[in-house]
Amino acid sequence: MYYRTRGIEQWGAELESIARLKEGRLNPDCVEWLMGFPSSWTESGSRRQRLMALGNAVVPLIPEFLGEAIINSFGNNYNQ
Repeated sequence: MYYRTRGIEQWGAELESIARLKEGRLNPDCVEWLMGFPSSWTESGSRRQRLMALGNAVVPLIPEFLGEAIINSFGNNYNQ
């Protein structure tokens, strides 16, 4: 099983400073925090555009995990 603890260091133990809902609707800042992006990563668009961009994004820890798994599994074979 693979566990990452970096998220707590990077994003804080709990989401306290960013409201989950804003005006009764999902807050894009909260989604950015959940996905691991910096605050206001998508600030240039409207609320709808920001949520669409985040919906199409990949959580950064996923490719990092996959890259490490590939290097650990096959990396030694290519270095010989």
